[in-house]
Amino acid sequence: MPWDTLERLRRRIEDSPNLEEENRARILELIRELEAEIEEVAEEEHQERIRSAFDLADAAAHEGAQPERNDDLFHKTLESLEEAVRELEITHPKTAKVLYAVSRAFY
Repeated sequence: MPWDTLERLRRRIEDSPNLEEENRARILELIRELEAEIEEVAEEEHQERIRSAFDLADAAAHEGAQPERNDDLFHKTLESLEEAVRELEITHPKTAKVLYAVSRAFY
């Protein structure tokens, strides 16, 4: 599973100057909850779907944390992330919840 991506995402959230402390704390708590769910994902097709969504979340957090972000790139990344989240909502609602929170944190 995408442990390295999850850790990178956690660091981006922790270090972002563009997040209010309340949002940061809420997302970090959701990420902690997500770690337990990730371990339960055994089916390869779901692992790949989750890995892809995590990569998009990481890219959105990276762009959103930039002091002078590229809004066009940021919004395109968010659109892709939101599509990935919709696909995960049925099979992995906790994962979808965390990724949705990440997608909204930098607005």
